[in-house]
Amino acid sequence: MKIVINYDSCWRNSFLAGSNDEPLPKEGRKYAASKEGVAKYGIKKQDVTIRTVMGVLNRLIGEQNKLWKAEKNENYYFKGFNENNVVTFDDAIDAENYESVYLRRVDKVYNKTAFSGMCIVDTSNDKFSSDYSPELWGVLTLNVEELCDFIINGGIVDNDVECNPFNIQTLFGALSKEKNVKNVGNVTEAIDILDKRFSPEASSGKYYNKTGAVIVSKLYCSALYLQAERLGARFDTSNLFTKKGCITGISKYNFTERDFISPYYTGGAKRVWGHPYIKEEYVKGNGKVTSTLTKASGQLSITIDVDVVRANEIKNMVEAAGVSSFPLGKKGLAYVSKIDTREVRIR
Repeated sequence: MKIVINYDSCWRNSFLAGSNDEPLPKEGRKYAASKEGVAKYGIKKQDVTIRTVMGVLNRLIGEQNKLWKAEKNENYYFKGFNENNVVTFDDAIDAENYESVYLRRVDKVYNKTAFSGMCIVDTSNDKFSSDYSPELWGVLTLNVEELCDFIINGGIVDNDVECNPFNIQTLFGALSKEKNVKNVGNVTEAIDILDKRFSPEASSGKYYNKTGAVIVSKLYCSALYLQAERLGARFDTSNLFTKKGCITGISKYNFTERDFISPYYTGGAKRVWGHPYIKEEYVKGNGKVTSTLTKASGQLSITIDVDVVRANEIKNMVEAAGVSSFPLGKKGLAYVSKIDTREVRIR
C-alpha cells in the first residue's frame, strides 16, 4: 500500500543533542538550540528518516506516545516493520527556504552576567560587615606570590579592601583576566596544601588548564575557603556560609558572578527568554557563511509492504483516528492526501 502526505513549511532542523536512534538519557536530550548550544553543535539540519516516517505512521493510527516509548509496548502495532524494508519512503522536496527565527525559551535560564532591578547597597549584618570581613576579602587583594606565601605560611591579611559585594565582584573580574602562571616553586607547594586540605573532594587537575598552567582565579577561590577556616578559630563565621557549607556564588574553584551578586538586586538574576536561531562562521574557501532555519515543502510517499487485508486495516485505523493535519518533524503543516491499498507493482 502507499500513503501520500503533502507538507508545507516544515522545519528541517533538530533542536536537541544526540539522536532519536540512541537510548533516551535519564534526564532527556539536551537543548542544542540555545546560544551556547548553537556554538557547540552548530545548526543541525534534520532530513526525513525512517524514524520520522514511523513516527508519522504511529500518529496517523492514533498512537499518543512518543515513538521510543510506543516501541517498548508489547502491543506495538508496527512491531517488526523496521525490519526487511517493510516500510520505505520517498521524500520529494518542491521548495526549500532559509529563514531567521527567534526561539522563545520557557524554562528557567538566567543570564550569567546581567541582572535586573535596583542594587541594594545596605549590606549590614552580612558577611561584608562582620569583624572578620576585611581579613577574609583582603585575600583577593594579594598578588600571586603573596597569596602562595599566605597559603603556605598563614598569617594576618591587613590589606585595605572595600567590603561590599560590588567591589568583590570587581576584584574577581580582575582576577579572571590574570595570566596563568607556571606550576613551579611556591605555586606547586600551595596547590599541594590546598589538595591535602580539601581532599578527597579536590583534585589538583582542577587548577590547571589544558597546557598544564595554573589558573590564578581558582587559587583565590580555594584560598578564600582556607582563610574562612582559619578565621573560624577567632571569629564566629556562621553567617558566611549557606546551609550546605558554601559561600554563595563561590566554590572552591570557581566564582559565579550571577549567583554571587543576585541577592543584592531587587529583581534577582535576569532571565533569558530567547534568541535568534542563527550561526555565522568563516569557512575556509567560502568566507563568511550564515546558517539559519530551513523550511521545506513537498510530498512524502510512504510504501508499506503488507497484504491487502493488513493494508485495509491500516487505512481503516487512519480514517478512524481522524488526524486532519500535523507537523512533519517540527512545526509546519502536513496532511494525508491519498491512501492506496492496492499492491504496489515494481516495474
